[in-house]
Amino acid sequence: MNKKISLGVTLTLILVAMAVTVSATVMVSMRYFSGIVNDVTEQQALYGVLSDVDKVVRENYSGTIKEEELQDALAKAYAAGYGDPYAAYYTAEEYKVVAQLLQGSYTGFGLEVIARDGVVIVTEVYANSAAAVAGIQKQDVITAIDEKPVTAANIADVNAKLRTASKLLVSISRGEIAHSYSIAQSTIVVENVVNSMLKDGVTGYIRLRSLSENAFDQVRSAVSALKEEGATRFLLDLRDNTGGSIEAAQSILGYLLPRGTYARLNVGEDQEPVILSSHAASQMIENVVVLVNENTAAEAELIAGALREAGGMKLVGVTTNGHADLQSYFTLASSGAAVRVTVGTLELIKGGSWEGKGLAPDTVVTLTGDRHFSLRSEGDDDQIQAALALLGSTPTPETTTTATGTDTTGTDTTGTGTTGTGTQTTGTGSTTAATTTTTTRK
Repeated sequence: MNKKISLGVTLTLILVAMAVTVSATVMVSMRYFSGIVNDVTEQQALYGVLSDVDKVVRENYSGTIKEEELQDALAKAYAAGYGDPYAAYYTAEEYKVVAQLLQGSYTGFGLEVIARDGVVIVTEVYANSAAAVAGIQKQDVITAIDEKPVTAANIADVNAKLRTASKLLVSISRGEIAHSYSIAQSTIVVENVVNSMLKDGVTGYIRLRSLSENAFDQVRSAVSALKEEGATRFLLDLRDNTGGSIEAAQSILGYLLPRGTYARLNVGEDQEPVILSSHAASQMIENVVVLVNENTAAEAELIAGALREAGGMKLVGVTTNGHADLQSYFTLASSGAAVRVTVGTLELIKGGSWEGKGLAPDTVVTLTGDRHFSLRSEGDDDQIQAALALLGSTPTPETTTTATGTDTTGTDTTGTGTTGTGTQTTGTGSTTAATTTTTTRK
């Protein structure tokens, strides 16, 4: 039996619904307004302190204030002081270097160096660089720069010279041979990937040194080349890889992993996490062991962790750096400078965030002695040997491994300020995700 609702009751219900809606709207508005007021109050307090300091200095300082240097110093101090350990301010000139590296090139001499056993040793020489063309080789010991003696004790001075000079006279010793090379800076394409077949004739070795924009294409080319040479299993070396572009990492994972979700990016308490997924039909390579060390960081840790968790691959080496917070660069339209800001935290689907703790390897192997791994032969690298032993005990799977997690559709990294393309665009609020690489590239 249908009951009719009186007009008065209907009007009452409508008014109650309107009251609830208005009340909710007012609460949200008040909360938003409260946040704005707090922000304004805090900003006024900050500007007040700066204004007071500036007034005292300008009224009493007897020298000449260099306005541009002062502004840069204030910006750097702000970035260092608000609590983000990964924050940084870059002048326009400094940011040009960062942008070049993220895009896969840089201006320099084409050398990577380290201090070991009291001397400065060349660990890498980039193809087609000034150093390579001149004849400098990997494992050369730099004995002097511009005729001033060089030792491990003044490695900071060496790095400064390699970073800032336009021309150098580099003296080296190579066993019993001593030589000097005159080199000039040039633009160099970053070699993100070094690949080779190991002595067993079936293991392809891929060292991924950094994650600039062109890293994915280089990884794909390396995999194809090694497969053509007969590789049926692989070592992926992420040692000393300190990250770079989140998009490059996603492209590589999308290539190496089968379809499925492998991580998420938490961008704030009030925002839904960004889901990171592979959309590949199948796993590109199998029988893979990943090499990691204490300098494996950020996006490189994401690759290592996702390959293990979603791809079933083992990690060999020592616990990684522990950098899961993700940074983006925001350019300043007024000056061309940029600020690096943490915009979220990466988490593996099962393992969660590795921030501050790193990823523990499945097989722990510490290199003995002081020699850098890049200066060791295959047989003298205990971590490579442990990885090969692990590969030898792993049967070839008959079916394609399926990644864990729920697949998602559309773009992998939807969300404000988190796309991390690695391409530096001009204008206020342009964003890219990257971390500063610690490897010395000069």
